[in-house]
Amino acid sequence: MLADNYVPTGDKSAHIAKANQHLKMGEQMAAMDELRLAQVELKYTRILMPIEATKKHVDQAIQLLGERKYYEANLALKAVEDGLTVQTVNLVPHSDPADSQKPAAKDRLSHRNKTAALLSKRGRRHQ
Repeated sequence: MLADNYVPTGDKSAHIAKANQHLKMGEQMAAMDELRLAQVELKYTRILMPIEATKKHVDQAIQLLGERKYYEANLALKAVEDGLTVQTVNLVPHSDPADSQKPAAKDRLSHRNKTAALLSKRGRRHQ
């Protein structure tokens, strides 16, 4: 999904094409650098659901619906929703060229290294 403020240009498209080439060669860090130059943010989001608790609440909601207890069924389904955990990791944060002059640039570099280590570990597990 592209942000509503993303404006494609020839330069950005070239960086994206280079990023794709780096990904095909397994070079995640180089790909992330190219995406950063193209001003593309890359985020990874996952939703975690506790299976047993979810199953219990859904079964309860089904039973309550059968008893025509709609409000109580809604509360059981709301408990399912409340049990979800959403985690988002910003793999390629948006950066402004002026940011490189700020001290926080070192922190982003450290984050990039940790992210690359995580990506390479995940890749090894799936091979």
